[in-house]
Amino acid sequence: VRICTSDGSSETTAMTSSVPTRTSRVLRPGSCANARGAFTGATTVRDGYFVDAHGGTLFLDEIGATAQEVQGVLLRTIETGEIQPLGGALRSVSVRLIAATECDLESKVDHGTFSRALLQRFGYQLWVPPLREHMEDVPSLFARFLGEELRAFGEESRLWGPNVDDNPYLHADFALLLSRYRWPGNVRELRSIARRFAIHNRGRERTEVEERLKAMLSSTGLAAPRDLLVAPASALPVEREPESREPQ
Repeated sequence: VRICTSDGSSETTAMTSSVPTRTSRVLRPGSCANARGAFTGATTVRDGYFVDAHGGTLFLDEIGATAQEVQGVLLRTIETGEIQPLGGALRSVSVRLIAATECDLESKVDHGTFSRALLQRFGYQLWVPPLREHMEDVPSLFARFLGEELRAFGEESRLWGPNVDDNPYLHADFALLLSRYRWPGNVRELRSIARRFAIHNRGRERTEVEERLKAMLSSTGLAAPRDLLVAPASALPVEREPESREPQ
């Protein structure tokens, strides 16, 4: 996450945009801003993201995947504090920019696919470690995401209800797969799998893991033994192994 600070004006708005979804043709006039009649179909004035976020924060997702032409537009806006709406006059804006990417921007600069000047303008950097580097968070995150999905179905009691010991929603073998997987898609992938598991088991008396999901979790991305998750027994309501008793 990289942050380009504003001029200190009070923050009033937060906007989000996925930059790669915006073509260079659209971004050229200043993040989708245009005057009425600027092009065919432009029947109304559009302020654009920078104007909408004026005095606040604009979050640009996947900044590392932007085209070089778009990078030039962003750099000019950051340096001048102005945007040029299509068919309109220059407008001044004051916006704090936060940009996120999974790319190694320094490497992209070395390969000539990302602007060094733009990278330098985002001076403050926050490193968010991948999920595989804090595997101890998997149980609590998965339980939270799964709870959200079950709540939408009206089945939240299946996760934390009084009968969880007799009929656990999550079984030990599935919890082990989750704890050993390397999560290349990070938290987004974890949330997606929680949703997938909840949908697959909606209305089932006893839950099961679909074979394709089980194969994916078990055949790729296995963690090294030192990375195996050790979590409190209460972290997830999983199936418990029967206790062994010494003969009397």
